[in-house]
Amino acid sequence: MKIRLRRARHFFDVAALLSVRKTYPLSPEFEAKTRERFEEEMAAPSSERWIFLGYDQRGEAVAYAQLLLREADNDPELARAGEIAHIYDLRVCFDRQGEGIGRAVVEGLLEEAAKASIEVMTLGVENHNPRAIKLYENLGFETFKVAEGRTENEWVFYMRRSTALSRARSNG
Repeated sequence: MKIRLRRARHFFDVAALLSVRKTYPLSPEFEAKTRERFEEEMAAPSSERWIFLGYDQRGEAVAYAQLLLREADNDPELARAGEIAHIYDLRVCFDRQGEGIGRAVVEGLLEEAAKASIEVMTLGVENHNPRAIKLYENLGFETFKVAEGRTENEWVFYMRRSTALSRARSNG
């Protein structure tokens, strides 16, 4: 699947971000909070948090993800300025899952991180998402830490990998 990644930096990107998020069940309250959060982030884009939109061949927004560059959960193993970046809140349109979009987005994020001289990429994935765990393992991520999740019987697997392969590919 060919996906074009673009940094979301403008107020008009809010509609595209919401179009992806709305493919998941949202209460009206959560939808309003999500819109407010995206509007705030687009009003003052951060150099510490890059938001990317993924577009398919037709130009439709089909995914988004955030790349945390300085800090993630106050844990220097997850993100550290100039060295480690953390993929956060990766979303693929619910009805487009299984088409290779998530893989293409993660590969694109790895390339973006390599271009920014970031050496390691991390992410967290819950135990109830075996498809995502398998995808990340197939992309070379390895679990380095496990933590309790937000609900009972939920665990978060923190995974990481080097961006070196992506750097070689983008330079080659």
